[in-house]
Parts: sequence; structure tokens; C-alpha cells
Amino acid sequence: MSPPAPATTAPLSRPAPPAAKAVTAPPDWRAHLLSHIERYKRYPAEARIRRQEGVAVVGFTVDSHGKVLSRRLVRSSGVPLLDAEALRVLRAASPLPLTADAGLEGQEILVALEFFIE
Repeated sequence: MSPPAPATTAPLSRPAPPAAKAVTAPPDWRAHLLSHIERYKRYPAEARIRRQEGVAVVGFTVDSHGKVLSRRLVRSSGVPLLDAEALRVLRAASPLPLTADAGLEGQEILVALEFFIE
């Protein structure tokens, strides 16, 4: 019979965090979503007159029917008028074209909305 193994000083292991919810949306879902949102986006007249440009990043969550439940400004464009439009457009574009089987409900989705004068 062999002697017992010596005690180790390794830290106790902890259970792994729960796995992220699987996203089952088709690969082109983001392009389809952005195309839908762009149809509702308006360049604020005052910002256009002032030649103000920027990119606002917004985060939002949706329910299983694509209805926007919450929205927030993640990164400012640096122009309050453009930031306000980035948030407004999510309300106007709701419900978004995301199906219940996409697996996106309750997850925050981030999109960058660009405002550039051509």
C-alpha cells in the first residue's frame, strides 16, 4: 500500500459561470437590422446646417417580438442633437425585424449610427 498523496496548496476550484445564451439569428441579421433602422434615421436639420457629424453608439434590448424595451447611449457622437436622434430612431423603428427564434431577447445589442454629410 502506498502512502497518501500530500495535500496541495492549489486554490479551490469554482464552478464555471453559466454559458451565454446562444444566438440563433441568421448570419446577416445585423445587416438586416441596420438597414431597417437606417430607414427611420433622420439627420437633424440644425446639425446639418452647422455641418456637425459623428457616430453615436447605442445599446438596446428587445423582446421576442422585436419591440425595443430599453435603449441607452453607449458612446456619444460628441453632438447632442445626433445623440438624441440615435435614441429617437430606435423608438421609431420598433418593432425591429428580429424573430423570436433569433435568441436575442433580453440581450443588449450595440449598433453604431453614423451621421455624415455627403
